[in-house]
Amino acid sequence: MTHPIGYFTNCEQGQNLVKRFGDHDLNDLCQIDQTALVVTLGGFMMAQLAGVTVSLEEAAEACIPTAYDYTTDEVQEAIGILDGLNPDDAVSIIQFLVQ
Repeated sequence: MTHPIGYFTNCEQGQNLVKRFGDHDLNDLCQIDQTALVVTLGGFMMAQLAGVTVSLEEAAEACIPTAYDYTTDEVQEAIGILDGLNPDDAVSIIQFLVQ
């Protein structure tokens, strides 16, 4: 990742995510977990756009099929850190993760 999270968002959850998993690159969060976060945040955004209120944990359960869940325990920690994220910041976190 080339830009720090602050380039995309200054939300508290995003700042806490990089404090825990690595400044600028989330190096302490493996690529599978980073991808799972993108999928989770995408599902969260889809629900929001459809007018359905879900938590990030609910979005993760709905969007990551058990057969393809190769994530580590750290993804649950990351989802917990991002709890309470608003939809605009969810988009910004996705941008940060896929840059």
